[in-house]
Amino acid sequence: MAKKSKKTVSEDNQYKKKIFNFCIFGSDGLLGKHFLSELKKENVFKVARGNSNYNIDLKNFDKIEKLFKIFKFNNVINCAAKINLDYCENSYKEAKKINTSLPKFLTKMSFKYNFKLIQISTDHFYKSKRKILHKETDKIYAINNYSKTKKEAEKFVKKNPNNLIIRTNFTGRGKSSRLTFVEWIYKSLKRSNKINLFNDMYTSTLDVKYCSKIIIDLIKKNANGIYNVASKDALSKKDFAILFANKMRKKINFSESSSTKLQTKRGKFLGLNVKKTEKKLKIKIKNSTSVINSLAREFK
Repeated sequence: MAKKSKKTVSEDNQYKKKIFNFCIFGSDGLLGKHFLSELKKENVFKVARGNSNYNIDLKNFDKIEKLFKIFKFNNVINCAAKINLDYCENSYKEAKKINTSLPKFLTKMSFKYNFKLIQISTDHFYKSKRKILHKETDKIYAINNYSKTKKEAEKFVKKNPNNLIIRTNFTGRGKSSRLTFVEWIYKSLKRSNKINLFNDMYTSTLDVKYCSKIIIDLIKKNANGIYNVASKDALSKKDFAILFANKMRKKINFSESSSTKLQTKRGKFLGLNVKKTEKKLKIKIKNSTSVINSLAREFK
């Protein structure tokens, strides 16, 4: 009777390697949770500090690489980040570990294990002195330590031409102790609290649910390079809050001030041009009015 040939360890591991279409780093965050909702019919692997398939310290790159040795991923979305600007300003080295070193390492892994990396970037890059919508090709700047870490991350991620970088701004309903911008407004309206709003900081903010859908659509269209995912216009923080309050039929009690009084320096005109994204997906992206209408429906 012929003896069965023995499989080597590497052959056996390769045979057992499970394939996931998506792996999400930061799956427990606001955007990560909405990606999970958008991808509920897909095979998704979750990586986060808790409530995931793999609870891990995202600074432990040896353990992260073990994931890629065990499983095959087609798309890896990195939405893990330190986003508090004051924290990044005061704790640059710690912020850099997540905002720069992690995407740098994931880019290295994207070459080694042949997956597409989708890096969620930011809109905090611009020094414009007038209200304009910035294209993907416009020059970006390290205005503060946060934007410095994200700018450096983009430099590494771009080394793999298959990778995708998303510049975006979003808000929505989350489930954490840290309130999003729209949650803060809503809570203040309910309690009739007076709030201070910036009248000189403009962003192209999307509702996070719609934002996650657009990003997934870009991935499925095999987009690569840099894409803006945002509303097709820009509003000041003050105007956004007033329009939201009006839609909620609530009286808003506020004072207004300049963002220059903030501890950490930041750009004033951060609007994003979304024509490239619209062309790729053959759609018309929401404007701010539609975004606010969608958010109001969530909170009613």
